[in-house]
Amino acid sequence: MADHKMYWFACINAPQNDTEMKQYKVADLQNHFKDFHELIPIILRQSKDENLIWNSIIDLKPIGRYAFGNIVFIGDAAHAMTPNLGQCACQAIEDAIILADEFKNNADAKIAFMQFEQRRIKRTHYIVNMSWIVGKVAQVENGTGASFRNFVFRRLPTSLNERLLKKLYEVDF
Repeated sequence: MADHKMYWFACINAPQNDTEMKQYKVADLQNHFKDFHELIPIILRQSKDENLIWNSIIDLKPIGRYAFGNIVFIGDAAHAMTPNLGQCACQAIEDAIILADEFKNNADAKIAFMQFEQRRIKRTHYIVNMSWIVGKVAQVENGTGASFRNFVFRRLPTSLNERLLKKLYEVDF
């Protein structure tokens, strides 16, 4: 970000709207993440309590339609997703580009919106669902489950990871 600023987020399993988590300060995060990669404590040391924003992550199931006559949902209104793949804003930008493209091809809003929906729904549903899966896998706390997850991920072939990422990077514009 500009002026040497950084945006980061951290996930800690807790009940929704947990009052203890709402009170977390940088020192609490430093204690929680002290054994993580060396850059994490460095980033936390440079963070200030007054800049922390706490929110529960709430999973929403993908909706089946984006176009409703003269109304179209885009961005989070259409496909809210967990932050695990870092795709929220990316998908909103893709929506804007594809919606503009559809209006180049058709001035009728209803038709443009339906075409937009047809182009976007499969891709956005895939990304919403993958983000949810990645979050669930990443947040496993059970010792055996976490050890198994870590074992498997260390041994995944690079080609599989590249194939999964390719779906994120391939767009139809």
